[in-house]
Amino acid sequence: MTGVLARADGHGVRDAASIERSRTTIHEVISDVDGAVEQLNQRAAQLRARGETVRGQVEQLMIAFQFQDRVNQILDRCATRCAPPRRASAPHSRAVRLPMPTSGAPCCAPATPPPSSTPPPAPPRQRPASPPAIPRSSDPGDPTTWPRPS
Repeated sequence: MTGVLARADGHGVRDAASIERSRTTIHEVISDVDGAVEQLNQRAAQLRARGETVRGQVEQLMIAFQFQDRVNQILDRCATRCAPPRRASAPHSRAVRLPMPTSGAPCCAPATPPPSSTPPPAPPRQRPASPPAIPRSSDPGDPTTWPRPS
């Protein structure tokens, strides 16, 4: 019986040591996983920051492209409005540029109509202003509907 008890004690000690090794291994694995998760969180924060930077740069580029597009539209309009008329010297020849007028007005100045020999029409006559009408109500309790003293 003593031998059985000694073997049982030996198994108990070995089991306790095995449990302690398992506990240590589990703690090591958990700390490794915690470290990996922390690294992933740091990397995700870095990627978020880079993403925000890229987003800001893309927004600035879009604004710059829109500005450039608008400037090109304005320049095209000016070029179209200010281009000298073209006249062909012969049916099969190339168009020839005529010289620009030297009126001193800037190219994109608003076009002014040519002077006419007839005077401009007179402005319409205006009526004298009348006082605004007082709105009347059909409510007998409304003082604006009471008869006025003479």
